[in-house]
Amino acid sequence: MRRLQLLGPACVDRIPKTKRNGKSTGDERNASAVPRFRSRRTIALLGYLVAEQRPIGREHLALLFWPDEAPSRGRGNLRRELHNLAQILPDCWELDRQAVAFVPSANTFVDLYQMPPLEAQERWGEAAELLGGGFLEGLFLDHNPEFENWLLGERERWRGRAETVLRRVIEGHTRRGQYTDALHHARRLLQLSPWDEETHRQIMRLLAWTGQRGAALRQFESCRRALREELGVEPALETITLYRQIQAGILDLPPQLPAFLTKEEPRRAFERPLFVGREGELAQLDAFIDAALAGQGRVIFITGGPGRGKTALLEAFARRAMEMHPNLLVAGGYCNAYSGVGDPFLPYRDVVAMLTGDVEARWDAGAITRDHARRLWAAFSLVVQVLLDHGPLLLDAFVPSAALLSRSMAAGQDNAPWLPRLREHVKRNWSTMKEVEQSHLFQQVTNVLLSVARTQPLLLILDDIQWADAASISLLFHLGRRLADADSRLLIACAYRPEEVALGRSGERHPLAKVLSELKRTFGDVWVYLGRAEEGEERRFVDALLDSEPNRLADGFRANLFDRTGGHPLFTVELLRAMQNRGDLLKDADTDGAWVEGPTLDWKVLPARVEAVIEERIDRLDPELLEILTIASVQGQVFTAAVVAKVRNVPERSVLHRLSQDLERRHRLVREQEEIETGQRRLSRYRFGHVLFQDYLYQRLGQGERQLLHGDVAAALEKLYQGRLPEMAVQLAHHFRQAGDYWHAFHYFTLAAERAAHIFDSGAAIAHYTSAAQLAERVSPDVVSLARIYRGRGLAFQRLGEFNQAHSDHTAILQI
Repeated sequence: MRRLQLLGPACVDRIPKTKRNGKSTGDERNASAVPRFRSRRTIALLGYLVAEQRPIGREHLALLFWPDEAPSRGRGNLRRELHNLAQILPDCWELDRQAVAFVPSANTFVDLYQMPPLEAQERWGEAAELLGGGFLEGLFLDHNPEFENWLLGERERWRGRAETVLRRVIEGHTRRGQYTDALHHARRLLQLSPWDEETHRQIMRLLAWTGQRGAALRQFESCRRALREELGVEPALETITLYRQIQAGILDLPPQLPAFLTKEEPRRAFERPLFVGREGELAQLDAFIDAALAGQGRVIFITGGPGRGKTALLEAFARRAMEMHPNLLVAGGYCNAYSGVGDPFLPYRDVVAMLTGDVEARWDAGAITRDHARRLWAAFSLVVQVLLDHGPLLLDAFVPSAALLSRSMAAGQDNAPWLPRLREHVKRNWSTMKEVEQSHLFQQVTNVLLSVARTQPLLLILDDIQWADAASISLLFHLGRRLADADSRLLIACAYRPEEVALGRSGERHPLAKVLSELKRTFGDVWVYLGRAEEGEERRFVDALLDSEPNRLADGFRANLFDRTGGHPLFTVELLRAMQNRGDLLKDADTDGAWVEGPTLDWKVLPARVEAVIEERIDRLDPELLEILTIASVQGQVFTAAVVAKVRNVPERSVLHRLSQDLERRHRLVREQEEIETGQRRLSRYRFGHVLFQDYLYQRLGQGERQLLHGDVAAALEKLYQGRLPEMAVQLAHHFRQAGDYWHAFHYFTLAAERAAHIFDSGAAIAHYTSAAQLAERVSPDVVSLARIYRGRGLAFQRLGEFNQAHSDHTAILQI
């Protein structure tokens, strides 16, 4: 592998081959030996051919580089230079009797050719690393004005591109509070343009913010001297004012990061989830994000059955995308199998919360990294400004304006120009919000996301959308149509189970089915399928999973594991964990702690289906852990520790201990999630490692036991979430109905319907009002409550233009 550098002093290096452990495979001294350039003209010729990227006639080259020589002598000189270049960079030339072209081979890295894709994808940090200096830095040719003019133009062009790259890197570091890194690149920028006054001011601010007040004042003197020598002018008033502010110690501080992003440590450190294989699928996703960064935004889908690795793939993709694109914002939302179908805009509310800086609980639970949290927090001011300008309907409907105001104070935005408008929103009562057409809400969500993406590229992750409510699915369709028509840097990556969509919903066609068909016509093939892979790929997955930890497991073991699981991701992972837990696999204490086969390993007694693996793992739990998980399964895939404690009538601390120490760390059946604020206290939440664990436990319950537990869970939720009952109305209605407590179910379905109407989801409002009306036949509510249902549903029908149904409901009020 060779590396050709032309940004900076021209050089060619050989990059030593490496083994998997990163060590060189050979003698690095010999590997780095490269023939030397014959002369400055050799370098000039190379730079010219590389930069032009086209065949150049030999006559032209001879005249350009040897203008004072006879044509025959010039061609002879050219042949000698090309022979030298062919020794330095073999396999990189297309030569014939008339023309010469530089065509790099697959094992030749050229910095000039690497820059354009990095710039197009906004991978500014990587682009900055390529900037070793100016184009062909230090090179000149005597008595050759034509080449010198060409060289001057190229240098100026690359200088402009380098300035753009460095400015974007500085901007990213400053936004994340990484002032020392920003200062390093600002000084590099100043070397390109010593007379650029804005760069001098930027360095002055960064020096002051990093506590180097004296150096900041000296920078002003450097600026004054450079301006006098280069341009013959004095510093501008803005620069002088900045100097005086620093001198007086009154320079405004940068937007401050909260303590949890600078000093504190999370309760749970972020753990990179295990992810092996699927390189082909990741490459597909990389192509989608590259296209989005180039302005081709779209909606894409990851699809596959349970346990195929959809969520793991999305998480790996999001991490990789953030590593490759320092300016990219990533936010995600999840759907709930129990309440998501009736909980309006649940995934989008999660997305807006993350984009508006609601990240501390997620970071504290180890759900996101500190850098991810910093990136979202740094975009807080931008997103709030966009919300106020383009999405005022989303305030209080998707994100509480009071919470935004509180975060504004924490972010040091006391003097932000948009703050008075936010204060006005906080003064408004949520219950007095005007009802609007759902299309207006869709338009504002779209406008907000597109506006944010114009400043910073945006990746949205929506998982388990087969469980999304109808309004969220309709909004996804609306977003998809707008992305097809817009030049946008917004990518929406969704995951769903095709078998759930095929089954339909409530006896009708699944609302996602039509959207998928329409978006396929719009975008074409934007699916990443995680079905059964080719046998070779599945075997490579098994090998990669085993090799993710030190082991001495022979080919026979690997073949048996593959034969047993077929390479199914969830089945393979869970069977491997079961084998470790039961002692079929042991860590060899005599060597490096590598996994080895245990003496009791017997493939004949191992389960042959994923459901059997789950059953075996669950049955190995002690009675207390089994009871905790059984209660949790009634609440859903995401559950609250305090609810489990109240149902079991034990101290919450003991439940938290067993969840974190045993069920999470030892058995790896659950994972801690971000805490939730109820208005009275913060509650710890957990998620089952996979929905199949939760479903297995729930299905094991008898009808009577299930009914009693739903009642206990509902009572505990009602008590714990006193400050957030409207938000919990869907879950409470579900649990009370399953418990047979129809009066409370009636009450919460009514509350859920009213909340859906307030956040402009008429479809969900109609569904919840209808459930309440059906329960009314059982509980015989008073006239006022019944009229409230028919009036609310009638208005919802009216907003959807279904006037016959609206008339029927309004008539029913008169007949009560």
